[in-house]
Amino acid sequence: MKAVFLYGTLRDPDLLAVVLGRDAGPGLAARLPGYRAVRVAGDSHPAILADSGASADGVVLQDLSKLDLARLDHYEGAFGYALGPARVETANGPVAARLYWPEAELPLTAEDWTLAAWQAEDAGLSAEAAGEWMAQFGRVPAADMVWRWPQMRRRAHARRLGAATRVPRGPATAMGRADLADHHVQELWGGFFTVEQHDLTVPTLAGGPPQRIHRQVFVTADAALVLPWDPARDRVLLIEQFRPGPLARHDPAPWLLEPVAGLVDAGETPEATARRETVEEAGIAPQRLIPITSCYASPGACTDFFHCFLGLCDLPDDVAGHHGLKAETEDIRTHAMPFDTAMGLVESGAIRNAPLILMLLWLARHRDRLRADR
Repeated sequence: MKAVFLYGTLRDPDLLAVVLGRDAGPGLAARLPGYRAVRVAGDSHPAILADSGASADGVVLQDLSKLDLARLDHYEGAFGYALGPARVETANGPVAARLYWPEAELPLTAEDWTLAAWQAEDAGLSAEAAGEWMAQFGRVPAADMVWRWPQMRRRAHARRLGAATRVPRGPATAMGRADLADHHVQELWGGFFTVEQHDLTVPTLAGGPPQRIHRQVFVTADAALVLPWDPARDRVLLIEQFRPGPLARHDPAPWLLEPVAGLVDAGETPEATARRETVEEAGIAPQRLIPITSCYASPGACTDFFHCFLGLCDLPDDVAGHHGLKAETEDIRTHAMPFDTAMGLVESGAIRNAPLILMLLWLARHRDRLRADR
């Protein structure tokens, strides 16, 4: 039996083309009587729920090859779905097919799942992330990859944010990504972060022959950073936590003072991330976020991109404490201090986190104006 009934996200033609590695065509319209598609709790994808008075809409893909089925299994199997028999109804009569049934009980909502609503909310992001997922087909077992999926979606979201960037050029060249040629990308390692090899031909600024270059790039998601500041008390709040980067450099003091920071989740705005992380890492909710800047941290080797905000907060005397999510092994101590004390730590070298230094210097420049405007 080589016919498969699709009732969920794979009905989206762009996502299906990524998963199959080819255009599968529209498929045959069908419905599964006695069931309906409902949204899985805490997620955007659906599962099938028995309901004698309903039917689930979908399409049947016929004459699928062994390769097609293997690619579908690679995508669906890791998320706890397996092919099982089903009998669906079409305009041409009943069709015996298979569909991806949940292998274990899922936390389902009572909310009907519709393709149109999912496409408006998540389709482009899912197709982008699926490209990274399917690049591992035949290389890494799907079951060994499922824990990477949230990070793949975060990286996909970062690429979409990057593609939507509008850059004031200033004196920089008018050349852009479209001027690159023969751009080949290979993933060298994948996990919470990835390392990519980029082989490309780059035009020169002097106008001479283009250069062939090879670069390894450390790929991660965008991050939102917040410097909490109380304008009435002229007090800032810094966080302290262990950092493996300084440890790997053999730095004797791998606990750093930093701003609040966190990765931008898939589909989340940097502002929403900034508010969420301030609560998680500092135990306070900013009353207002003021954009400071958005910038690359180390563009010669990393995709790290920081959305920096000043968070106007109430920082009373007892605001300092211990915070962080245990699920993310976060162990964070907060320090509230006068702004001038923080600037003294910059001058002494006690603050060694570059984004925090940037944000404090920005506040030094705009502090009087912001206090006057409040």
